Amino acid sequence: MDAKEKLEKIFYESFITSDGEKFVVEDNQEFEVRIKIQKDVSRCRIKSAEISAGNQILTIDGSEKFLNNIFIAMLHGKATDSIAIMSGKKLVKNTFENSGQISNNDLKLIINGLSELCGTLGVSTHKLLSVAIAKFTELNHTGEKKRDLRNLNILIPLKEYALKCGYDTVEHPKMSNKESEIEKKRAENALRNARKKINKDLAVLYSSSLSWHEKIRGRQADYVDIRLIEAKGIRKGFINIKFTQTFGEYLVKLPITQYPTALLKLDERNNNAYVMGLKMSEHFNIKNNINSKNFNLLRVKSLLKFTSLPKISDNSVKKAGWENRIKEPFENSLDALTKCGVLETWEYRCRKGKSNYQETPEFKNFEDWSNSILYFNLKDTSKFDLGISYNSKLKNHEM
Repeated sequence: MDAKEKLEKIFYESFITSDGEKFVVEDNQEFEVRIKIQKDVSRCRIKSAEISAGNQILTIDGSEKFLNNIFIAMLHGKATDSIAIMSGKKLVKNTFENSGQISNNDLKLIINGLSELCGTLGVSTHKLLSVAIAKFTELNHTGEKKRDLRNLNILIPLKEYALKCGYDTVEHPKMSNKESEIEKKRAENALRNARKKINKDLAVLYSSSLSWHEKIRGRQADYVDIRLIEAKGIRKGFINIKFTQTFGEYLVKLPITQYPTALLKLDERNNNAYVMGLKMSEHFNIKNNINSKNFNLLRVKSLLKFTSLPKISDNSVKKAGWENRIKEPFENSLDALTKCGVLETWEYRCRKGKSNYQETPEFKNFEDWSNSILYFNLKDTSKFDLGISYNSKLKNHEM
């Protein structure tokens, strides 16, 4: 094993992070590594390391900072986005093959071994997949000029992920020993419940395969029965996921967006809010939208097509009215996104001229409302540069 491979082993097998920075070591360079080990109940982990080669010195903090970011860079494409949309659709069971199928346009997802699974595709499944893909994005070379698949193995800290998803896994200080013991059991139960849910989502991802067509970097590609992950489990306080080679090769070619970690807090029963938040964030980060200053403007009907809200022609809409069956749930979802911290503000606007969106609209019917413009701001967008991918910061530190 040469010097470069040894250093990569320290980074990728020991999972040291340093705000995304990567240290360059040429094959012909000598380097020195000084590592401080911190022991805890669950595992021995690297607390810090100082690596020097030539004139370069980098001190790395081994603490997990990944999930503390307000936005995490994530590769995304047709397959990854569609899984979020399909989580709100009906599963068509095939009893003979013991499988289930969910479709979204020309994309088909098959879940095998359906009778052995305790859960099915849901918002929580896409949350876990998104965080895993974001970690994949961090570990692999996803720069503008060159893409390089380096690592398929993903580790996500269980307790931190559960906390981000709304499970209170932290032991809060108490006055008495009795209260402290009760609090300890409560935190343990919260982590146990999170673990059960995550194991169900891991089982769904492990049993799933996708088929779809997609144009990537100008080239049409056909994917048939592509498995997402080939290994999974929870061990020593970490969620372990290994993507399949084919899915990893697909991911590394995709563009990067920013995933707001506040989406992890969103109630998993509110599929419409989750998909809307995901699409608004992706729209906010598209360079062409930033250049044309439309990054925080979306037509209502454009966002509606990603939801599972009823169509205007639906009988329930005719009976109860479009305001009650479509507009009100749509706005409730926007309010939920504001409450969980994804959105800062939102309001309706209508176009007057080519670039003026300031006029306040009045909705006389569904057509007026669906053709109006939704003006929104993501919360804490100052934490990242618009249009600049997270990995572009690595241009001086690429391996």
